[in-house]
Amino acid sequence: MKKSTTLATTTAIALVLCTRAVFAASIPSYYQHLDFNLTSPTAFTHAAGGFVNPSVYSMMPGSEGEVYWSNFKEDGIGSWGLFTGFQHLGFGLVHNQRSVPGGEVSVTDYRLALSGGSRDFSFGFGYGWSGNDEEAFDRESLMQAGFTWRLNHYASLGAVEQWGMKAGDRREVLDLAVRPLGNDRVTVFGDLETNVLGGDYQDNIPWSAGAMLEIPAGLKLIGRVADSKDTESTFSLALAYSFGGGFHQGVMRGSVLEHFDQDSNSDLTTWGVRFGYPERSELTKALHKNSGYLQMNLRGPVVYSRYRFFDQRTSLENILDAIDDARNDDRIAGIALNLSGSQFTRGQAWEIRARLADFRTTGKKVVIFIDEATQSTYYIASIADEIVMDPEGTLLLPGYVLGRTYIASMLEKLGVGFEEFRFLKYKSAVESLARHNMSEADREQRQALVDQFFATFRDDVAQGRHVSAATVAGWINDQGVFTASKALEQKLVDDLGRWDEVKDRVKKLEGKRESFVGAVALADRWYPSKQWNEPDKIAVVYAIGACDMDTGINARRLQSILRGLRNRNDVKAVVLRVDSPGGSPMASDVVAGEMRELMKKKPVVVSQGDVAASGGYWLSMCSNQIVAEPISITGSIGVIAGWAWDKGLGKKTGMEGDFVKAGDHADVFFSLKPPYLPIAIPARAVDDTERKVVLDTMKELYARFVESVAKNRKMDPAQVESLAQGRVWTGIEAKKNGLVDRIGGLQDAIMIAREMAEIAPGEDMQVIELAPRGLVKLDLPIPGMGASLAALPAFLSYDWSDALMQRVFDASSSDAGTDPAEDYGITYLRHMMQYNGRAQCILSPDMLPKDAQ
Repeated sequence: MKKSTTLATTTAIALVLCTRAVFAASIPSYYQHLDFNLTSPTAFTHAAGGFVNPSVYSMMPGSEGEVYWSNFKEDGIGSWGLFTGFQHLGFGLVHNQRSVPGGEVSVTDYRLALSGGSRDFSFGFGYGWSGNDEEAFDRESLMQAGFTWRLNHYASLGAVEQWGMKAGDRREVLDLAVRPLGNDRVTVFGDLETNVLGGDYQDNIPWSAGAMLEIPAGLKLIGRVADSKDTESTFSLALAYSFGGGFHQGVMRGSVLEHFDQDSNSDLTTWGVRFGYPERSELTKALHKNSGYLQMNLRGPVVYSRYRFFDQRTSLENILDAIDDARNDDRIAGIALNLSGSQFTRGQAWEIRARLADFRTTGKKVVIFIDEATQSTYYIASIADEIVMDPEGTLLLPGYVLGRTYIASMLEKLGVGFEEFRFLKYKSAVESLARHNMSEADREQRQALVDQFFATFRDDVAQGRHVSAATVAGWINDQGVFTASKALEQKLVDDLGRWDEVKDRVKKLEGKRESFVGAVALADRWYPSKQWNEPDKIAVVYAIGACDMDTGINARRLQSILRGLRNRNDVKAVVLRVDSPGGSPMASDVVAGEMRELMKKKPVVVSQGDVAASGGYWLSMCSNQIVAEPISITGSIGVIAGWAWDKGLGKKTGMEGDFVKAGDHADVFFSLKPPYLPIAIPARAVDDTERKVVLDTMKELYARFVESVAKNRKMDPAQVESLAQGRVWTGIEAKKNGLVDRIGGLQDAIMIAREMAEIAPGEDMQVIELAPRGLVKLDLPIPGMGASLAALPAFLSYDWSDALMQRVFDASSSDAGTDPAEDYGITYLRHMMQYNGRAQCILSPDMLPKDAQ
């Protein structure tokens, strides 16, 4: 609001500074063109309104063209107008003709305008000139400057100043419109033309007022009264209608405007035809109902957020949002989903399947195509009404496993010593470096995880395929690998065929052929909003990857993003999506601190993905609500540390170190550094004093962790301690023990945030996605480059577009954890070496989904 007020004030001052002295009238009155404006200029934003106030063009939701013509009933002579608008550019002309002694005269008034701004506030400047019999109509060239200010969903204010380029005539048109219901169902408007900076309107200030009803959508009834010497009509009635449109179609709209004089006689009829941007219409709704299928091709990995340029990957939020938009679109009868070559994590598969299940509750159908299907792929497919499998495809249902590689013996052979600093039963992040097999506590918690993964898959697939849970368990335990024919025989799928045959399957399912359309054609994306001013926003912020200050979640930049959201009045609530195995306690707490401050200003909801444990749970706890998937890995409230040192590696490799020191423990971090390799390993083990310092630090950090969870989750510290000890939990178990509030996905978290922000169900809302990313990281590999000219052909033939698409990385953040195929193991080892000997809130690599299983 403050920004809009400043813009309005600036524009008003500009209007005053641009004025000139006033002489005789020589520019046409707004009311001479009243028959072409169904309402006040800014009450109903269309191209004809921009002829009067050029700021209207920026308020238009799309491009359009309009033609109007009028016939005076007495002599048959009238006028016509042509108007076009392209959001920031507009052009219009009005042709008037009248009888004079000895014949007829005519004039054509032209307007060309530019505008800028937003849905809150726009401004525009125009230039006008006339042709034909200008002198007979007393015309001259003119300038225009105007603004439109949407104060909120309920009120709109517009003003325009016009002044002649020669004689200096000046006119101002002011208009005000009100929507009592906050939507386009009822609009009340009024306008007047005056000359506050000069001229003579003391005896008769022209004005008009009226109302527009749009019930149902696409049919407008407009009534208007006017008092002006430039129009003989005192009352007018208009009917405007839209023919709607199917998929990817613009809309033709028509109108008829009848003018009445003081004796209630009809003296003028204006006809109008408009073409342009799509518009909802209840009049033709029945013609397009259930006429199309949303087609989605989910090839490749699903990511959380895409880079701004050259990134063709599919984001999770976009998939979920498209499914919800299709659910609410009466024209969509179903979804056809192509899962060939798709890659999902367990959590992503659960979220997509959950939205498809909700979609089917409306009675709409889902048809899914698979070929080389993994367990996660089939989990999604199992919700479909029809599963079509490629005749040469294969389906893998191996079950779930969590295992790790123990390298203590390898480290011993290499001459690397490793000591595990551990005092918590379940905190097992460094077991693989210190042990030769799995501890009983670690086995206990991991078995609980895979049991839950298995049970969720078994029960959901059984429900989706209408078979028993024992049947699904048998598919996994008795066979596990299915050819297409075997899958059809055992009713895992419904038909065999290729993707291009799915349309025939849909025709058979629906009894008629359906149009296949992309997400861009969905009603919520295709039809522009008619809501005044900018919609309220929900910000989705991503905390993805290891908790680190400069990589992974990129805590420094994430802190800046969250801090910036505090005072954004247009953002009413924030959803933090956490998919992190933890890492640095400081990085976690920096973000958590910003979350605490943000909660003082607006609701904050956390959505937990595949993993939000240890430092990932630290990120989550400072929020109004935590929403977890049933198979999310969460909790792990605890700390761990380890110490790697040279236990013969230097001797085996021929490295020797020597030093001087000042301080009893100065040499603890003295390291052997192989030349040209970015690694370093301390030269000795820690002593008893140093070991005690590490353990005391860990215990202090753990106590703060437990205390913070208790405070933020409003739990007793003893209760938190019983759930802590580094123990990981699934989302379902975490819901039972109070560590999370609800079971759901990202879309559920967004809807919860919307409710907490008190955004009305029928009101427009915009989701904006924010991630700690830069624009470009210039580390593109250039194949064939060398010291000779022989490299030139390879350089010139290199596919740079593909390279940019695949390799545009952050300037300050790694991609760890954002893609299913990301190898977190490398990140984990690098992190442990970087923080060697320091307490960490982190999980081991095998806890993260590494592929689409």
